Amino acid sequence: MAQMRKELLEVTHIIIILSNVIGVESFGHIKRNCRVKLSKANVACESEDNKELKWEQCFTTKLVEGQTIKSKLPTQAIFNHVDNEDEWIIDSDCSHHVTENDSLLLELHQHNGERVIAATDNSTNPVAKEKVVEISSSNMKPVKLNDVFHVPGLKENLVSVSQLTSSEKHVLFGPNDVKILDNLDSIIVDIMFTGEKRGPLFVMSVGETYVKKTSQTDKASIWHAQLGHLGYQLLHQISLKKLVEGIPSLQNVREDVICQGYQFSKSRRLPFQKASNRQSTMFELVHIDLMGPTKTPSYCGFRYAMVLVDDFSRYCWVKFLKEKSEALSKFVDFKDAVEKEFGKQIKCLRSDNGGEFMSNGFVQFCNDHGIQRQMTCLDTLQQNCVSE
Repeated sequence: MAQMRKELLEVTHIIIILSNVIGVESFGHIKRNCRVKLSKANVACESEDNKELKWEQCFTTKLVEGQTIKSKLPTQAIFNHVDNEDEWIIDSDCSHHVTENDSLLLELHQHNGERVIAATDNSTNPVAKEKVVEISSSNMKPVKLNDVFHVPGLKENLVSVSQLTSSEKHVLFGPNDVKILDNLDSIIVDIMFTGEKRGPLFVMSVGETYVKKTSQTDKASIWHAQLGHLGYQLLHQISLKKLVEGIPSLQNVREDVICQGYQFSKSRRLPFQKASNRQSTMFELVHIDLMGPTKTPSYCGFRYAMVLVDDFSRYCWVKFLKEKSEALSKFVDFKDAVEKEFGKQIKCLRSDNGGEFMSNGFVQFCNDHGIQRQMTCLDTLQQNCVSE
């Protein structure tokens, strides 16, 4: 239900139904501020009928109520409330005016080219014809839509906001309606933000605003961070002597402040103490590690080397591997060889957490032969320094 509500909000935010008309002489306002009335302020007398007719031209479109939609497909449910013959959807995401109704066309001519209309479900519909559509209603100025694509199979009539604005029209979206404005000199409101048109898209750029905002701050801590944690003493000299254009005069710069991030980055880990204990007999503890892959393989194709070191004698064995997966078989060969040669059992094996030593086969082999395992902590190579 939550997902359906989310989809419904997204749809009702941009889909606005325009009944039979697109045309207006003014924009959204309350009656006492109507610019139609203000423009006639110098007229001594005007018929009441004519006044009401002018007022009705400041029309408002209707919004499909989300509460009436109970389908699992909110988008399709909204489209079901639209009369495909007489109603048009104002779509801010549509690049061209499109319609399926062939009876609406004026000045019809065949489409030259192989253009197709791509829908949101990734389906494509070929453009058959191009035409001009004039839509009007009582008490409204008619609006002429040029370059309307006739697309057979399309379910809705779509009006492109991009094409409307390209024809010197203004489109004003409100909380519950939308208005199409013509011959608009200015809007007497507080303009919060203005974007520019780039191709069929409307873009708002915040880069210049952000730079302007940050360049006006005089907080030394912010400039310290923006300049890569520059020392406060040097930052104070740059500001005082105006060595860098754009940095304002910084007030109350404390040169004895030490940045917390600087302290953390310059901190050092305590050294590891050298191990003082050592095993008393051979093969009580064996250190193992794997090196590779090497950039250049050996003459026989080996790219890995497995090192095994006895903790008591520090005697070292090296096994060469072509693949990491051979680690278990090489260790089995080593175990069999030392047991036959020295008559001793391997009691404990110390390694890192490499996948070649933590595989199910390797772990199961050690369990079956009573070999204890010692694994180092993550990113702590010093605990396995003998083989490393």
